[in-house]
Amino acid sequence: MRVFIALMLFFSTLFSKDILSKEKEKLFNFQKEIAEKEAKKQKTKWISPLYINASFSKNSPVGGVGTKIRDFYISWRQDLFRSGGIFYAIEYAKALRNSNLLNIDLKRASLIKRAYILKAQIERDNLKLEKLKLLLENRKIDVLIVKEKFKAGNADIARLNETVLREDETREDIVTLKNILKGEVFELKKLIGDRASLEMKYEDIPLLSKEEYIKNSIEILIKRSEIDAKREALSVKKASYLPKVSFDGRFGYQNISSFSKEDGRDYSFGFNVKMPIDYNEKRDIEISRLNYLQSKLLKEDRERELSLEYDKRLNSIKSYEEKIELAKKREKLYKELYDFTKEQVKAGMKTNWDLKSLSNSLKIQKLEEKIQKYNILIEKFSLYFDTVK
Repeated sequence: MRVFIALMLFFSTLFSKDILSKEKEKLFNFQKEIAEKEAKKQKTKWISPLYINASFSKNSPVGGVGTKIRDFYISWRQDLFRSGGIFYAIEYAKALRNSNLLNIDLKRASLIKRAYILKAQIERDNLKLEKLKLLLENRKIDVLIVKEKFKAGNADIARLNETVLREDETREDIVTLKNILKGEVFELKKLIGDRASLEMKYEDIPLLSKEEYIKNSIEILIKRSEIDAKREALSVKKASYLPKVSFDGRFGYQNISSFSKEDGRDYSFGFNVKMPIDYNEKRDIEISRLNYLQSKLLKEDRERELSLEYDKRLNSIKSYEEKIELAKKREKLYKELYDFTKEQVKAGMKTNWDLKSLSNSLKIQKLEEKIQKYNILIEKFSLYFDTVK
């Protein structure tokens, strides 16, 4: 399973491997290495340690003969059979390893997703800034036109004030958007470090079906691995209350110096069978069983939530697509008006201000289409980077 996860997590030809900062990549590598070593330790934790013992003692009683004793021996107490507990402990270690590694992959995937979304937001918001600048030009033209009408008595002061306020509001929107852009650039640099930019192939981002999204969700994979771990933990718990067979052995050397000197090898070994009778056995096993059932329920609940999240994002994508269609309709209208006004300017019936305003409005609609495409892309990123490929 780990090989599969390693191959799919954003290392495809669509995206570069080197996305996050070097420091963050090193951090994730350390976390994976720790998880791997911890898993290996858990896998062999059932093997008892071998003890090496050495001692020296001297006894010198009053009026008696002193005694010196030197001991050196190796001892080992090892469970040989735990009614399946050893097998379940190994399986539990494997399941826990998968869960821990998947959690690390999920954290890394979330940062990669965040980096791509920020990059897309920066490019989108630059288009928004360009759009606002064109809108500001139109606001200035409106002020000039209304001001001339006011001087000629064809507009009142309220209309002039309203036009000036609209220009000021657009200026404030530009200031606000510039500040947002600076914040997005700062957040992106925190993620990618010294890397200049990200290569993004927008056309290669597919829109996953709901079934694919839920089935291949990294979160659901984690929930499945947690279910496996809880199931094996339950089996280990049950086995801990069943009979087990263990070996107990000792081999060593002893030297005794007193009236005479004695030394030689000393060894012993044996087997024992034991089974605990615990008043809380049923409660202890029941707790493990409930933890296992809870993990299954958590998976089902998360699948339900992901289904709703998918519907929400799909609805947003449809809304953005509708906005693109509306922008295209407005673009067609402004193109007709621009061509008409261009001829009217040549004939002296319209002013260059009118033509410039329509030209800006035409450009604004084209930018609006691009902005909504970025919004769709961001929604696709949110779905794509949450799944395995």
